Amino acid sequence: MRNRYIIIICFICLLITFFFPYWFHTQIDTKYGILSREYEEHLQSAVKAVSERNSIQVDDTGTPYLFETDTKRQEAVNIFYKTLEEGFNYTYSSNHADALRLKVPCLCLIDGDGYYILYNNIYKDEDGNINLGETLTSINTWASPSDNNEFLIRYYLSDYVEVLRNSDGHIERGSYSKVYDRFGKPEGLKHFASKENFEEFKNDFIISEINSKVNMYINEYNYEVNRISEGARSEYGIYYRFEMPTVSYEDWCGLVELPSTIAFLQGQPLQNGDEFLNIYSLSGGTIIEKKIYYCNEVNGEKLYHRPNCSHASLDDIHFLTKKDCAKAGYFPCPDCEP
Repeated sequence: MRNRYIIIICFICLLITFFFPYWFHTQIDTKYGILSREYEEHLQSAVKAVSERNSIQVDDTGTPYLFETDTKRQEAVNIFYKTLEEGFNYTYSSNHADALRLKVPCLCLIDGDGYYILYNNIYKDEDGNINLGETLTSINTWASPSDNNEFLIRYYLSDYVEVLRNSDGHIERGSYSKVYDRFGKPEGLKHFASKENFEEFKNDFIISEINSKVNMYINEYNYEVNRISEGARSEYGIYYRFEMPTVSYEDWCGLVELPSTIAFLQGQPLQNGDEFLNIYSLSGGTIIEKKIYYCNEVNGEKLYHRPNCSHASLDDIHFLTKKDCAKAGYFPCPDCEP
């Protein structure tokens, strides 16, 4: 009898050993998914508020603008943080508001002629107190040499370009097709030969420039936050390393069609290794919504659903694109994805 009890106890211990980590990880995944959706909602509301406050203005070159003055840029920053604080119900406490700002490594305002980045500074003063500062950069333009270095080209969020010929300093301004003709259709401007080639080259360049600069500021912020003492990190609840989330090429292309806002947010760390809620959100003249699809099994069939589908649940596995759902072996739900 005693041996049987020992065997039962050992069996129970084995079950706990094998299944508890799986259960715990499942609980973390569920919490991660719920918090991700909550943070995405707050962040999306904040970037929406920025683009909805002012209407886009188009100048005589066809270039759209939204943040063309210092006043409009500062107003955009204030609206973003005010809306974000309201979403998290942090408006009642300046300490909570400061902590929230620390979890936004940078905010990027993309305008018709370039972009601006608001980044945080965290530092200690002479008395050892932790201080938070913010800096909004001057304009970062999209200027690139041609492949053969014959020209220097400045791009805009339109067909308008400014092109400098390095050999004699001659400048032409106007639509890419007219500039191409005026220079005699040179090899250095061969991507100006068609709208498709021009748009692809311009978009790739603008996306690369913004991506590189945003990553630079995020990396600098990681360094500064982690340089401060452990006391500073525990005070503000920050345990960095923030990594820029993967932004799809389609979303990036949406950003460079019209003046836009891109924002990032590190949510609270979950106690399962070094998992963080690194969320991004985009907005522009046409709001870019992050679509989420919920995946589960219905009558033995693996399906993905829209959020409003009766088969969807907050506890389901979720992906941002249909392609990701398909890669994981899920098929469209016939009730919500005909």
